[in-house]
Amino acid sequence: VEQEAAAEHLRSQFERMFWMADTGTYALALDGEKRPVDGVTSNAGHALWSGIAGAERAASVARVLTGPGMWSGWGIRTLSSEMTGYNPIGYHLGTIWPHDNSLIAAGFRRYGYDEQATRIFVGLLEAAMEFEDYRLPELFTGFGREEYGQPVRYPVACHPQAWAAGSIPFLV
Repeated sequence: VEQEAAAEHLRSQFERMFWMADTGTYALALDGEKRPVDGVTSNAGHALWSGIAGAERAASVARVLTGPGMWSGWGIRTLSSEMTGYNPIGYHLGTIWPHDNSLIAAGFRRYGYDEQATRIFVGLLEAAMEFEDYRLPELFTGFGREEYGQPVRYPVACHPQAWAAGSIPFLV
């Protein structure tokens, strides 16, 4: 009972401090004055995966993460293409990480968003078919599918890479 009360307190604090109503998603971090750092990032999907997100906000997070700024056609970008700092070849500024996407898909499933989870699965599977030996790299660029028709390699990504290799089996 004590642990459940502590978990509920953590959840309510998380909701109060990290929710950004204007973007419909959770903040990446808090600044030195405990204000949300505004930015639409894939990290919000981890709140779904962990189960800390409120059910009433999960639909909004799923909608934002699969929306045009975040969805590349191959997966969810680390940073929305609609953000000022977006860079499709920036390591954490718009690239696509297969393991990150698999955790987000698991979060979607946790909250009942099977269609969105399937969208990630299909995107990553189709991306894998474009890489040598069907091996997903550590990450690939955030360029949209409509821009190049195939995922664009990240120049120095580990390939193959263990946590990327586990993404598709985890999703299955």
